[in-house]
Amino acid sequence: MRLLEELGALDGRGRITTVGRQLSNLPVDPRMGRMMVEAYRRGCLTEVTILVVSLSIQDVRERPEAERGRADELHRRFQDDASDFSALLNLWRYIREQQSELSSSAFRRLC
Repeated sequence: MRLLEELGALDGRGRITTVGRQLSNLPVDPRMGRMMVEAYRRGCLTEVTILVVSLSIQDVRERPEAERGRADELHRRFQDDASDFSALLNLWRYIREQQSELSSSAFRRLC
């Protein structure tokens, strides 16, 4: 209850708010959902949704120790010294671009 109040999903009397109704429609952790509600309000829902998805799954940058050097080399093009989140956005954009440009079998091989 305390978390939901902090997120603005409940008012001081324990009644559901507009934000709470919006959160109830999102199939994610309430903290992540609150990020998405605010992102929608600020016009950056696409970017925040990518970050929420990235935070909700195993890190896509993890790789086997034996392949670490090659993977580091391939991932370097997505790096952003300012932010790991920006690197995830760069990777997402690349994947979306490749998905539209490659055949389905070529895209699977890339992934």
